[in-house]
Amino acid sequence: IPISNIKLDMVILNYYLNIIFDLLFDTTSIFFEECVNEGLLDSSIDIDYNSTNEHKIIVFEFKTKKYKEVINKINKVLNNIKIDANDLERRKKSRIIKLIYRFDSITTVNNLIIKNIISYNKLYENTYEIINSLNIDELNNLIKNIDISNRSIYVIKNK
Repeated sequence: IPISNIKLDMVILNYYLNIIFDLLFDTTSIFFEECVNEGLLDSSIDIDYNSTNEHKIIVFEFKTKKYKEVINKINKVLNNIKIDANDLERRKKSRIIKLIYRFDSITTVNNLIIKNIISYNKLYENTYEIINSLNIDELNNLIKNIDISNRSIYVIKNK
């Protein structure tokens, strides 16, 4: 995803991307349910993010014997992203609950601090406010800027 024309703080961009890809591909998504019902996936889809100065690189990892069908379904979903305000609000509440649970563990809090410093070169102390500030207009603007035309696909097959 080219990010040069996206004018969002990187942590906010990451929250939006997590929400988008959770809604579209996690184990509670319609996509995942359809893939399981059609016998297309042998595992859940793990999604990871890497960043450069100009791009967000989204990595999908999954196990399947029918990778062409799954890739076609993923492309179809990514070319037709539609998320409404109710979906966003549900995911915001979910993120806030996860945030609260994180503070039950000193190790998790330490990891969060380290991740903030390594990823953003700064400590975000207002995570709750950041999550609450997410809005459907920014999300839809981001969705309009998602460009999946520049992609690579690699398949690892068992012998």
